[in-house]
Parts: sequence; structure tokens; C-alpha cells
Amino acid sequence: MNKGTSLVLVTLLSLSPACSRVLPPLEAPTRRAPALDLDPPPPVEGQGRVAFDSQNVEGADVAIVTSRSTSSATAWSLSASVRVSGYGESTTPVCTAPCVANIPYGNYEVRFSKYLEPRSYSQVIDIQVGVPPTVVNANLGHFKFPSTAAQITGILLATLGGAAAITGGAFVAFEPAIGLPLLIGGGVGLGAGGVVLLLNPNELQKGQAAQYQPQDGVVYTRR
Repeated sequence: MNKGTSLVLVTLLSLSPACSRVLPPLEAPTRRAPALDLDPPPPVEGQGRVAFDSQNVEGADVAIVTSRSTSSATAWSLSASVRVSGYGESTTPVCTAPCVANIPYGNYEVRFSKYLEPRSYSQVIDIQVGVPPTVVNANLGHFKFPSTAAQITGILLATLGGAAAITGGAFVAFEPAIGLPLLIGGGVGLGAGGVVLLLNPNELQKGQAAQYQPQDGVVYTRR
């Protein structure tokens, strides 16, 4: 393999990790009771009163995670194998933040979630529900999906450009008239595809959530 072909392959392999961007995690949410438009349902005996507030995303859904499942499968062929993994989660809806809910005493895993294209917001927290009322504040993390059209265009340009450059690299030593244009054109296509992918990366940012017990027992205010 000549140096030109090696360089093209290294460039192709290096495009994938460069197309993901991890942002600094969000700060811890402010301790505050959520402001509601209407009074919540009255307290229920044997249940704890919990207020939920998603501070950076209005109208996040709050749900209790009841179970999780994972599955995987492997497909085989004569030349290769492909392993596919899946993840599932069952939840019980609680309310839409900001809100106050009555929940039976116990320990729970709670998920805040909201999809606002092109970002999917989510945050998980373990909470304890008892006699004292509590507030759960959250700054939701997010995953940003890249533009499908841009992703397809970038991959096609990079793939076709890489293939042309590899072919040109193989020909350039003994057929420069054929190999050189292919090598140059392929390099341009590869670079253009890389730029498209770099300008439309996946984006990930972690959030934070916290539960606290207000000293005055007030878990919400009225707007």
C-alpha cells in the first residue's frame, strides 16, 4: 500500500469520532419551589407530596421508571458478523413539570424527558418519598440529532471521494494522467464530505437533578 492510500484510509477512519461534540455538563439546578397556574390535588394519606421542576425545559414529562430490558442479536455471513443491541424502558407517567404529585412512600427512579427537535432532553434521578414534602429540581441534559440530509450527503461525499482517491493513489505511480486527477478530485470530495459532517455533529450534554426538603414545607407557589 502506498503512502497516498494509507493517508486516505487514516482520514476516513478519523472522520467518525470528529463528528461528535460533548458539551460541558450543565450546572446544578437552583433550589426552588415550582410556580403553578393551578393548585395541585390535595394530599393523600399514605402518600408523599413531591414537586417537580424542570428549570431549563418547560413542560418536561415526569415518569417513574418501572423496568429496563436489553437485548442483542448477531447476524452471520460468510465474510463477517454484525451484532445489534437494543434497550427498552417501561415507565409510569406522573405529571408534566412544573407540577406537584402524590406518590406512595418508597424509593423511585424518576425520568424527566422532552423532545424538542432536533434535541432530545432527558434526566434521571433517584428520589425518596416519605412523609415530609420534597422538591425535585432538574436541568435536563440533551442529545442533538444531526440533520439526516447533511449526514447522508457528508457520508456519500466522503465515501465516494475516498474511493476515488484510493483508486487514483494506486494509478498515479504508473498512469499519472489517470491517477492524478482521481487523487485530487477524490481528495476534494473527501474533504468536502468531512466538512459537511463536522458542521453537523451529534451533540451531547449531561444535566443534573437534585431533591431537597424545604424547611417551611412549601413545595409550590402560585403564578
